[in-house]
Amino acid sequence: MKFGILSQYPKVYSTNTLVQACLKNKIAPEVLNYNKTDISFENGVPVVYYLGKKMTDIDAIIPRIASSATHLGARLIRQFSILGIPSTIDAVPLTKVRDKLVVQQLLINEGIPMPNTYFPAEESDPDFWGFKPGNYPMIVKMLHGNRGAGVILAESQAALKSVLDAFQRLKEPVIVQEFIKEAKGRDIRAFVVNGEIVAAMERCAKSNDFRSNLHQGGHAVPIDLSDLEKDLIIRTAKICELDVTGIDLLRSEKGPLILEVNGSPGLEGIETVTGIDVAGKIIQYLVEKVHHLKGKNQ
Repeated sequence: MKFGILSQYPKVYSTNTLVQACLKNKIAPEVLNYNKTDISFENGVPVVYYLGKKMTDIDAIIPRIASSATHLGARLIRQFSILGIPSTIDAVPLTKVRDKLVVQQLLINEGIPMPNTYFPAEESDPDFWGFKPGNYPMIVKMLHGNRGAGVILAESQAALKSVLDAFQRLKEPVIVQEFIKEAKGRDIRAFVVNGEIVAAMERCAKSNDFRSNLHQGGHAVPIDLSDLEKDLIIRTAKICELDVTGIDLLRSEKGPLILEVNGSPGLEGIETVTGIDVAGKIIQYLVEKVHHLKGKNQ
């Protein structure tokens, strides 16, 4: 059996640990740079090429797609799917979860609690808003940002107007979200594989920051989840049609709130903090998926 890992960077932790997990499970791994992977249709037959070589021996794929390459990655995933090659994430869910507005719409429609959020139009002015997500400070986030990048704390109305003006000039859509003060710069990242929470950690912001992301200098510890938190996380993964996902949650006075849904979550933080072989669980799930599909097609 051979798995293709769609990644630009074979030496980064997440890609490398997936390669090692493949080898431990006697799976042949091949890292495929999706920027060098072509697709074609030849006499009505879909084909995938990597560096000019037709791919005919891949049994499954594991996409590690950067946000900037979401649509390219989705096209590749869809091409592999047409060829009957399964993936840890399908094309439609990938594109959905890369847009925070779409995620909010999906989850709110199913009754999943989230922080109050405002999606300002391109020329929106906070002085004329009919609803404020909360009291100041408020969080401003890039609609397609990740890893804590493009997240700003607006301390006042004047600050919010200035931040929005800057993003509007850049034609960069944002969301404005209530700041959950009682969370005290902490949130929870839970990793879900095939409908099961396999690992969870609490991330804490460094003392002079409000962002808990490890890429922004935060630290983390393993954590036990309540039954309510587990239920929200599993439901969220199911609503977003994600078999492999990292879901972020805040503890608030109103109860747990889903904060973010990640379609291609990093593995370094969760594995390092919890000591759990998350990559191995992903590979085992994908092996079972391949066997299931092959059994159905026989």
